[in-house]
Amino acid sequence: MSYGQFCPVSKAAEIFATRWTPLILRELMLGSTRFNDIHRGLPLISRTLLAQRLRELERAGVVRAERRPRGHDWLLTEAGDAFRPMVEGLHLWGRRWGRGLPTQDDMDPRLLMWDIHRKVRLDRVPPGRHVLRFHFKGLPRQFTAVRRVWLVLTPADADVCHQDPGYPVTLGVEVDVGLMCRLWMGYEAWEEALRRSAVQFDGDREAARLLPDWLDLAERRARADDHLPLTPAPPRATDRPVSALSPAEAPA
Repeated sequence: MSYGQFCPVSKAAEIFATRWTPLILRELMLGSTRFNDIHRGLPLISRTLLAQRLRELERAGVVRAERRPRGHDWLLTEAGDAFRPMVEGLHLWGRRWGRGLPTQDDMDPRLLMWDIHRKVRLDRVPPGRHVLRFHFKGLPRQFTAVRRVWLVLTPADADVCHQDPGYPVTLGVEVDVGLMCRLWMGYEAWEEALRRSAVQFDGDREAARLLPDWLDLAERRARADDHLPLTPAPPRATDRPVSALSPAEAPA
């Protein structure tokens, strides 16, 4: 895309303002470097288009591909990281002025659970493996196949699974997907949702009590109007997701 102008705003917009590019940069700034992880944060983009956008950003000097034994990582260059204030500005504008803009069709449980898994407060998760099974109600038609999602937590790692990982379920959580999105964004209070019986639990009562602490919902609610910077998730203890490990290999 070219605006046919020499203006610096025009040239920057030719790189930044193409469809999906700000969201690709968001994922990179949040710490995703592998192609599959970037795609899991952008489940509606085709893999072909994502690869095309990454190559375009590479040619523009915004990202670089660093080879690994298997595949490679996509990393921001200095020029790419210089876009951070712009992405954070969009983030701040959306939190302050765009709360009423999302519709039910925007409530993608895949993005919700991917974002939750990378920001879980693992330092608050007790020893052992804790399997949370989320059952979402009120799903848009295009997401009805993602009605159940599993979150597997240990003090060292977190994984999100769209198929039963095969471990005993610690806690089942039934909730409207739109409400869970609002709770996660800090737009509604967990305590109010419980008072309305809008969240239902099945399983370990202690895990149900600790869940909002693991998800840091009180802090997210308290800071709902603040500028929350795009900080990468802390490094995990294993390179492979828990769902890729056998029960014998996975952390206990």
